[in-house]
Amino acid sequence: MHVPSFSARVPRVALLVGAMASHCLAQLPAWQQKPPVFGSTPGRMLAMAPDPIGGNVIGINYLVSAGITILYSWNGRAWADWALRLHPPLGSDALSVCVDTTRRVIVMVRYTGSVVETWELGYNGDWTRVFPNGAPVLASTDFALHYSPSRSAALLVARTVAGPIGIYEYAGAAWQLLATTTAPTTGAANTAYDSVRNRLVLFSGSPTVADTWEWDGTDWTLRLPTNSPAARVSTSITFDSLRGRCILAGGAATDPNTWEWDGSNWQPNLTSRLPAMTMTARMAHDARRGRVVLVRTDDPAETWEYFVPSQATYTTFGASCLGSGAYPPSLRAVSPRNLPWLGDTLTCYINAAIPTVSLGLLGVSNQSWQGIPLPFDAAAIGASGCTLYTSIDARIVLPLASGTWDLPIPNTVSLKGARFYQQGLVLDSAANRLGAVLTNAAVAVIGDH
Repeated sequence: MHVPSFSARVPRVALLVGAMASHCLAQLPAWQQKPPVFGSTPGRMLAMAPDPIGGNVIGINYLVSAGITILYSWNGRAWADWALRLHPPLGSDALSVCVDTTRRVIVMVRYTGSVVETWELGYNGDWTRVFPNGAPVLASTDFALHYSPSRSAALLVARTVAGPIGIYEYAGAAWQLLATTTAPTTGAANTAYDSVRNRLVLFSGSPTVADTWEWDGTDWTLRLPTNSPAARVSTSITFDSLRGRCILAGGAATDPNTWEWDGSNWQPNLTSRLPAMTMTARMAHDARRGRVVLVRTDDPAETWEYFVPSQATYTTFGASCLGSGAYPPSLRAVSPRNLPWLGDTLTCYINAAIPTVSLGLLGVSNQSWQGIPLPFDAAAIGASGCTLYTSIDARIVLPLASGTWDLPIPNTVSLKGARFYQQGLVLDSAANRLGAVLTNAAVAVIGDH
């Protein structure tokens, strides 16, 4: 049997990029109507939010006949009623919701016209009205609730009685009005939270002024992008945490386009317009499925999804083998949001129990390498219990101190949809005859923002 050598001469990464290239055209994100497989779209959706704990999107619907709110979740096929025993009453159409992933509760703010109520729902419990100190005092129904992972708190963006937009922070004990030196005066409901840059993004809220504001955790800044959507009083906006962009749609009868904010400029998606878009819609991002979910609340209500046809993905597979350290080394991306997008850098990390040199192995196949099938049992070369999962078409020596593997993805359209494989080789002279152990592996698919 031919046994491959880990010291075999390998081509440079530039040649690997050429091997991965596929001749496909760029595909822009597109809207697709998603009729539920069973049941129907809730007809009076008042608020929606991403649910990282449940791995889907949640929405609160108003059941007119009973005067109560119903909590639903969307899994890509159907809207499911949570079948709770207690359903908060509804005094008006003004409410917003977010998921506190730190405390593992759903937080809802309900505005009755004079009183701001705070409700919480545990994943194994029921709705409970709570009475934190410092309840917000609002001037209107112009508000939105977001969760900030970096602050481990919910942020209520709202028109205050003082006039400008205020931000209240809530981490389970009390509401606190955060101090700012400047602020927009309208558009609190037209906000999304950018969890990559840790900023609130606000658009317009006025029928005449198309302004874009960002709050960086300290103060508001008026941004001056080259492109901008038309002014609108209300709109649907959410943050796509995988692509790192805010998605805006609807709210202006003269502008049927979907717009994307990348942190510096707005870009219209001229090829994908949501049919019959109205001002009455709710929207949230489903990070697990890589799609923005929108519900049009007209009669009949409709569910739509906005997605990139070839989404960037990064999936680990296989098993590591134990060396002389206390635990086997492992390969992972530094963050679930760190994906192989064109023009970005994919950052991975090889976690090893002993400080040593690591090699990043990069390949275009998980089927064969140098004439032998993969996966390959490395016991044949002295690494019992270890498995090689990828061809070795390029290798990179990683920093001794961190084991961080930065892989720049060229901004080359022909690479969109290309698939490559990664694995780590950790030098460990005390482990076996080979003097090295192998990590688990990963498969990456390159996507286009």
